[in-house]
Amino acid sequence: MATSRKNDTITKKSGCKLTKYYPETGANKGVQQFLFTAWKKSEHGFLSVRAVTTSKSQQPNNSDYMGSIAVTIINKDTGSKTFYWGVMHVKDEKVRIPELGWVLNPKANNGGFCGKSQKPKK
Repeated sequence: MATSRKNDTITKKSGCKLTKYYPETGANKGVQQFLFTAWKKSEHGFLSVRAVTTSKSQQPNNSDYMGSIAVTIINKDTGSKTFYWGVMHVKDEKVRIPELGWVLNPKANNGGFCGKSQKPKK
């Protein structure tokens, strides 16, 4: 869990939420889209993360993954903005950002998770 102890209180360090919607106009009109909104406290400041499916997002046949998820990270302290491409695992509804080694997981306990993905323990 992404929490820390400070004076015997638990402070959450990240969160993630998923919104599903159907656009009424544009290239994806009538096609279900996914919007992940997340946040993370880090040594670099407070980060706001937005990941959204695009008209380029496609799920190849017999695949659990959808590519071309547009990810924008804004550092609220400095105002800097960075862009990455992510991959979404459709069944788990998680977005992975390979370049950062991050995962956005809206189903994690305590309000979702945004941060480094950990390898499963064997």
